Amino acid sequence: MHVILLVLLIPFIILFLSLIVFCVLLYKNKPRAAFVVMGVCVFLFAVISLVPFPIGFFQSDYTKELGEPFVDGTWTMVYRTKDPMKLLKQVGAPYVKHVDFSHVMLPTPFRVCKKYSCALPTWIAHNVSTYYMMKSLKRIQVLQEKIPYFARIDKLDLKKKRYEQEFVPHALNADTCPSTWIEQLNHLNCLLEEHKVFLDDVHVNNFGVTDDGMIKIFDCEVYTDKELLIQQWLLNIIDGSQQGKARGYANAPRILRWNDGRKGIDDFCKDVELI
Repeated sequence: MHVILLVLLIPFIILFLSLIVFCVLLYKNKPRAAFVVMGVCVFLFAVISLVPFPIGFFQSDYTKELGEPFVDGTWTMVYRTKDPMKLLKQVGAPYVKHVDFSHVMLPTPFRVCKKYSCALPTWIAHNVSTYYMMKSLKRIQVLQEKIPYFARIDKLDLKKKRYEQEFVPHALNADTCPSTWIEQLNHLNCLLEEHKVFLDDVHVNNFGVTDDGMIKIFDCEVYTDKELLIQQWLLNIIDGSQQGKARGYANAPRILRWNDGRKGIDDFCKDVELI
């Protein structure tokens, strides 16, 4: 999260430092050097914020290796594997998936990334986001041995941003919601508290249900207490699609979802008869 904040502030840091150097050189009666420094810094600011880069030349699109996807998600494409109980997930390159950062307050007017035209702040924002996505997946790989509510992750390839995940056969809805959903969420929350982590962005579309009625989460971010505090503060400043801080479920405050219009598990399961 500190990296994201630094990325957003780099152009402004350059201008601020150049202004300080400019004033110091003028004070020392070196106007020519002052204007040279200011000119160089303004040029760097313009390059960083305004000049598009052909990122397709140096960042590969690994989805081309995989054919037609089973599901085409916001950040990720999902593919079937030879094993019917596993799916292959591929996070897209900046010009392939989640190319539009118009809702994020980046220091550039060009917030849509294309293969041969992508502003540096937009490219960095995408890569920093997917970096933390992969970091969460690595944490899940460790936690899944102790917390059974994660759809199991295997063969995590950090270079290609690709991994295999357990196939959860049923989407969670009013018909599939188990009668023990409150008990399961509460148990998951206790396990998260024990390991001192939070789950973020767990709306109903990120839940699934196994044949025997167990809830599984197959898409979320995993944060420590400190990381979550920074993430919430930062996204409330720069991300216009969010409305206030994420909120936890009634009996599971460590399982969070954003106030952005997407429904949660309680919206579908509240009328299910409990055992």
